[in-house]
Amino acid sequence: MPNWLSRRVLIIALLLSIAAAAAAYYYLSTSFEQKPVNVRTGETMEIVVAVQEIPAQTRITREMVNIRKVPVQYAQPGAAISVDQVAGRIAIVSILGDEQVTTSKLAGEGMPKKRLSYNIPEGYRAITIPVNEIKGVAGFPTVGDRVDVLISRGTPVATQTLLQNVDILATGSVTIPQDDGEQRVVPTFTLSVTPQQAQIITLAEKTVDVRLILRSPVDEEVVSIPPTTEL
Repeated sequence: MPNWLSRRVLIIALLLSIAAAAAAYYYLSTSFEQKPVNVRTGETMEIVVAVQEIPAQTRITREMVNIRKVPVQYAQPGAAISVDQVAGRIAIVSILGDEQVTTSKLAGEGMPKKRLSYNIPEGYRAITIPVNEIKGVAGFPTVGDRVDVLISRGTPVATQTLLQNVDILATGSVTIPQDDGEQRVVPTFTLSVTPQQAQIITLAEKTVDVRLILRSPVDEEVVSIPPTTEL
């Protein structure tokens, strides 16, 4: 092959290589432009960390946590960003000192409630009573509704309101609200009551007829009603 032809082949190959490199550079540069980086170098955010070990089933106080700035890329998903967000909540699992406090590790208002016990207000107890379609208001009450407890006893029979504004914690095995309005007849209701109310309900179940009546969600009035002994 003549020297001039060899040089021409080399020049063409070189030009093709340059064109390919230019095309690759253009593709990569436009790809990065279309996918901007969300985390800037040196950008930080404030998160909540434990200043001591917090055992599981412990109510978190403000003294147990603190605010710390960390690089954004090191913040865990769901990390709490204010002390108000965690104070008063219950730790579901143990949290180590200097560990980030995430909402998935907490129970309480506005937090995941993975066990029924986390839904019980402090100072209250959960008690389960048997119901049927009649005593359970035809199966329409759901978790979060409130009921009054009525009893009928004696000869002649007298009916009276035993308890008012009692929260439903569970209907059967369901512990979350059912907002579709469907009828669900279940064998039991679990109620949130004080220790004294728990004793009253237990005694009533053994000695008299018990029935529940459903309240409006906006009605919290406690009314005084004398027992009904005649129609």
